[in-house]
Amino acid sequence: MAQYIYATTARCCCSSARAHPAIPLQAPAPAPSSSRSPLRWRSAMGASDRLAVAAARPRHAAPCAATVLGEPLPASDDHGLVHPSADFAAQALVSSPQQYLEMYQRSIDDPAGFWSEIAETFYWKQKWSPEEVCNENLDVTKGPIKIEWFKGGKTNICHNAVDRYVEAGDGAKIAMYWEGNEPDQDGKLTYSELLDKVCQLANYLKSVGVEKGDAVVIYLPMLMELPIAMLACARIGAVHSVSFTPVCTSS
Repeated sequence: MAQYIYATTARCCCSSARAHPAIPLQAPAPAPSSSRSPLRWRSAMGASDRLAVAAARPRHAAPCAATVLGEPLPASDDHGLVHPSADFAAQALVSSPQQYLEMYQRSIDDPAGFWSEIAETFYWKQKWSPEEVCNENLDVTKGPIKIEWFKGGKTNICHNAVDRYVEAGDGAKIAMYWEGNEPDQDGKLTYSELLDKVCQLANYLKSVGVEKGDAVVIYLPMLMELPIAMLACARIGAVHSVSFTPVCTSS
């Protein structure tokens, strides 16, 4: 297991980072059928596991009964869809499939207007030019291929993901849940705790010479240190590449 070395806990200043275009999501998948919190992370299955599960599924499955989120699940592994209750759905940013489809259609018809409204909810050190929200060319016969969003804008993704919640007084709220492969392996971090750890690692990276624009390869399993390292790179403007390592100690 790798050792994690943190430097000073002093918080580093945000550096500019380019805002990348967001891609409309596909239709939302059913909620996970677990009695534990759906927010917790689980380790991904290996390819052989997924093939085994796919092979075991019947080709013509019987209709599934729906279950309301928050109610006891039927005594069956094949319990079907899980629908949110009305109270639960009312708390969501997208509270119904119909609202999702309407939002998605608008993102197709008016991408500049739709994503500008979404971007307005972010922190920006410098706003983008209203005339250059989206500029793209995917036809090589019409010139160089390019995709540009929010040209002229400057922000920091780490600040948007962590700092602004602490600044808003929500530092004591849980920012991250982690769940290992065993029932007794889990953890959680508040926004304040997450910010401290991200700043520690960001400052360590700067102390060993990592600068804005440098590439950092992160080789970690599904631990909380993985998103901490990703946020630390984003904080100082370094480009990160994640190499997932689901290997055991005996391999």
